[in-house]
Amino acid sequence: MVWTTSVAALLLASIPARSLSASNLGGWVDACKVRDGDLSKLLESEVLLVDVGAVARNADDTYRLTTEVYTLGADTYPLCTNSRFYGQPRVSGLPFRSAVQVGPDLVLTAWHNSTSGNTPELFAIFGLRYRLAGDRCLPPDFEHIPAADVFSVTEVAADGLGSTTDLPRDFLLLRLDRNVSGTYPRVRRSAQGRADAGHHDRLTMISHPDRLAAKVDLGGKLFGYSDPVYTGPEVENLHALQWSSGGMVYNRDAQLVETVVRSAVSAWYSQPTPGGCWRVADVGGHRATNDSLADFAQHIPAFELLVTPLDTVVHEGAVGGPFSNPRTRRTIEAPATAPGSIAYQIVRPATSAGGPELLVTPSGPLQGTLGPGSGFEVEETIDANGIGCGEYEQTYAVIDATNGFTDVVRHVFRIRCP
Repeated sequence: MVWTTSVAALLLASIPARSLSASNLGGWVDACKVRDGDLSKLLESEVLLVDVGAVARNADDTYRLTTEVYTLGADTYPLCTNSRFYGQPRVSGLPFRSAVQVGPDLVLTAWHNSTSGNTPELFAIFGLRYRLAGDRCLPPDFEHIPAADVFSVTEVAADGLGSTTDLPRDFLLLRLDRNVSGTYPRVRRSAQGRADAGHHDRLTMISHPDRLAAKVDLGGKLFGYSDPVYTGPEVENLHALQWSSGGMVYNRDAQLVETVVRSAVSAWYSQPTPGGCWRVADVGGHRATNDSLADFAQHIPAFELLVTPLDTVVHEGAVGGPFSNPRTRRTIEAPATAPGSIAYQIVRPATSAGGPELLVTPSGPLQGTLGPGSGFEVEETIDANGIGCGEYEQTYAVIDATNGFTDVVRHVFRIRCP
């Protein structure tokens, strides 16, 4: 692939003009600062993609990456010595992307243009992150990368900007020369994350900004969804720089990858004094970094229990009814692509005290095991007669006990006063 100036500048040009601050970067950290178990597990699935010319094999069968010291932001801005991550080692090869594992031998990134049927000549490298040794945060050894962590890209499995999809989306699914691991995150396949007055889903972004070792955002959140023109989930306090593209945006509450980075959100470069050095700074506000993966997920084989659809059901009407959507149906199934049977459990909604009732009637048992390709329907009916005006919520849970996921089905009641 030819690396062009226009592609390299895409992420650069996408950040809107906003006030910049060198503060508020505390939640953007090296991987050694991660303490939560779900994020530690997630780090095993983050990937660095780099041109094969930047990687060489050592005599002891390890690999080494061409590196340099991080002193220039986006290869353009001379950084101040107190800028975020200044002086760390970084990869010097191009093309370069961040990515996330989404299948035994599949990784997902954002390529920004079509591959035109050509497979990029890339290595996929896992585990390039800072690690805690005692009380010290140590960088990865770029000179001696274990062969087990280095994979070749062998095929374009699906190109969201090419002919493999009808809906143009900036997602690229790549196949590796062998399986990596049987454990990796699921992706958004249905509905939207939760972002309302009472709750904003927690988000984490893991990527390789400015070609550095992996960085993790600990304080991101889902702000909402753009309206009236849909551009994907709007996020805030997630810090992306050039070459963060393809890094995962993970919803910790829904336990899935919402999207991967296409454009910058909450970090860019600022010049504290005219003619002086530059600093990586926080950018306030919220915006969409890419479309939802639900628009591309049909190209990623499912391994987990599928609850379809997962959209929130809204019931509207005046006191005494009638109410919209009085009866809904959804399916619970183990996909044909699941590697084995999936144990599940349905947890019925709690009895409401003075609020609407939700009756859940599955055509299968509340608890059991589903083999690949099997499933059943669930019927949901409501009773809101005699309930006063206001907004209410009823939920029930579907647990994928095999893979450790829980999906929450939400019903919202908006009852108008007479």
